[in-house]
Amino acid sequence: MTIKHTSKFRQKVLSFLLGLSLLFNVLAPVTTVLADTLPTYTIDYYAVRDGFPYQHGGELSLYTETHPLDYACVNDGSTAVTGPVGYVFSYWSSDEAGLNVVSWDQNYIPDTHENASYYAHFTQMAQRTIKVKPVSLWKEYDGILFQPNSYEVVEGSFDPWDDVWFDDMGIYYDGLGANVGTYQTYILGGLELAGGDAWKYRLEFLPGELTITKRLATITVDDKTQIYGDPDQMFSFSSDGFLGGEAPAPTDYRMSRIPGRNVDTYDINIFSNGTYTNDNYDIQLVPGTLQITPRPVQIIANDASKVYGDTDPSFTLETRNFLNGEAPTPADYRVTRPSAGTEEAVGIYGGSLVVTNIGGFSNRNYDISLISGTFEIMPRPEYRVDFDLNYAGAPANPGSQPVNINAPYGALPVPDHRFGYTFAGWTTERWGGAEVTTYTIVTNTGNHTLYAQWILDTYRITYRPGTHGTFGQEEYHVIYGSLTPEFNNGQTPTGQFGYTFAGWDNPISNFVTQNADYTAQWVPATYQIQYDLDGGTNSTNNPSTYTFGVGVPDFEPATKDGHIFLGWFDGNDQEVTAIANTETGDQKLYAHFKLDQTRIEAEPIVRTILKNTTYTWQHTHHTAVLYDEDGIAVDAELWAIIDGKVYDADDLAELPEGVHQVTFTNVNPTLRFAPYSRLLARAGVREVTAETTATIIAEEAKPAPITIRYVDQGGKELKTSLVLTGKIGDTVASSAPMIAGYELISLSRQVNTVVTDKAQTFTFVYKATVQ
Repeated sequence: MTIKHTSKFRQKVLSFLLGLSLLFNVLAPVTTVLADTLPTYTIDYYAVRDGFPYQHGGELSLYTETHPLDYACVNDGSTAVTGPVGYVFSYWSSDEAGLNVVSWDQNYIPDTHENASYYAHFTQMAQRTIKVKPVSLWKEYDGILFQPNSYEVVEGSFDPWDDVWFDDMGIYYDGLGANVGTYQTYILGGLELAGGDAWKYRLEFLPGELTITKRLATITVDDKTQIYGDPDQMFSFSSDGFLGGEAPAPTDYRMSRIPGRNVDTYDINIFSNGTYTNDNYDIQLVPGTLQITPRPVQIIANDASKVYGDTDPSFTLETRNFLNGEAPTPADYRVTRPSAGTEEAVGIYGGSLVVTNIGGFSNRNYDISLISGTFEIMPRPEYRVDFDLNYAGAPANPGSQPVNINAPYGALPVPDHRFGYTFAGWTTERWGGAEVTTYTIVTNTGNHTLYAQWILDTYRITYRPGTHGTFGQEEYHVIYGSLTPEFNNGQTPTGQFGYTFAGWDNPISNFVTQNADYTAQWVPATYQIQYDLDGGTNSTNNPSTYTFGVGVPDFEPATKDGHIFLGWFDGNDQEVTAIANTETGDQKLYAHFKLDQTRIEAEPIVRTILKNTTYTWQHTHHTAVLYDEDGIAVDAELWAIIDGKVYDADDLAELPEGVHQVTFTNVNPTLRFAPYSRLLARAGVREVTAETTATIIAEEAKPAPITIRYVDQGGKELKTSLVLTGKIGDTVASSAPMIAGYELISLSRQVNTVVTDKAQTFTFVYKATVQ
């Protein structure tokens, strides 16, 4: 077996492939054993990648075969033809450029029985992309830097029969975060593909995500408890879930509770002051509660006692710890002694005074304790009371009688009559002291004396204020026969504002012989009213005085020629329409007027007519205008009267020669029952009139000229007009003249007319003749 290499191709390929560094797998040469001495031929095989020869293992040719002439197959498959790593066989050709294809079979080329060179063409295989990225990670914020530590394949895979794997011994990452947020992570290096088939694949690195979520934290208001009526405590809160040193300060949040003071549970809400900001936390605000509990209070039956045999006293109670104004009233609770009638012996009975709710008092704000009291029954003592008549020369005293403590004195003696005096009762002191009657309870714990009290026989003189007096009732006590005392030392009694003292209801006696009452009498005050008329005249119905309590309900207006009454006014320029019945003092009223500009202005007219004719008249020819009281023109309908006949704006009248009196009015005279010539004021309507004249002058008629014109069809003057005159009634005639170059086309060649006071014009019309 002979293996030969063709130096010609070696040199050619070597010069072309300088600088390339890729290595190809060594293709083991396929050898063929030739039989004995048969003629042989040599075939060289070359590798061509992407149209260019490649050097492999220092040799240009893949291998060389020598065959006997009868060898039926070149490269019969005993040795596979392989190409460079990453490339796949495409076809065989007999030329380097690949234009003469000889076989598409990788292991078979037809036998040519001659020396030949063949080129195996290879094309690059497409690499499969494997996409990897750092594993996406999530965690809750914990304040510690966080970095990825693993990767994952997100797209692509290895074929199971390929010899390929990940070599990640030196992998390292980039991208880390500590605060809440989403961070990009990267594989910066150290991750490669290993194995014989690694060349079939390529790695593509994608970024991953590192997500740090908010940490759940709570701020919880601390629950509080307090007794009803106590002031609110200082509110506080507790925080949970915050990392060390990151919890909010007490000043970062404020707390307030739902309003209320009664026993109940109230939410304590919490609000941020806006001073604490940390986006790493999801903060939940948890309200707390304020529990207001009932206030412990007591209703206590006060201890009581009585003397044996007496009736029970009125029992009392005491309340403790209630807030101001909220304690029950005596109508709500009562103290009773249920054992009355069974426990009547002298002794001390603890708890026998019981507090009972009788008024339905209920207040959930209080925890009420009812506390019973002690009742004591004491032995009954007995004392002696003496009676002293209490004046010199008195007969023997009435003696004495026994009395018991806490019991009424009982019947007391009545002394005999003392001349000039009246017995006034018994007292505990000789002069003054407390009065003692049959029903007075004995409180003196020993023997004691009661003293008779006497008063001189006197009579009462009383001065009363009556209905309108302002003084207090005065009483005088004088002995019979004394002079009657004057009221307040002779002073005049004082009364209510607006009233005058008119004496006493009864004559006052000179001497006192009996009790007497005198009541003051009063009459309403009368005041003057003055009027300042400002040149006007007052109404006779206006009073000159008024009486307190009556007043003046209204005033009649004053009048003044050419003026309008505006009202009555006081000295402060305030309008006065009445004097109240409570008013006092003299009054002065001022009449206010303003100039009355109400009028109708109508212009006189002068018209000229012909003798023996009339003038067609309308009252609008006078341009009459009505003005109101302020001189402002008013759009109003007016009527005119001439010779007793009424005309409105649309009526016409034929007036002959002469001067006619015209009366204008703003009130329709046809609605009157009085003659038109007498325009009287109407109730509720302000009537205004004006007088003017319509003068009609008659003149004799004057003759007017007669004009004869000569024109062409276009109206052009062909000849100077002829003007004829005469006396009214004269007959005038004129013929149409001949005008050179024109012919007359008027219907008549002759004008016949009469001279009147009206101007007349006649026209002869010509047309041009054709020359």
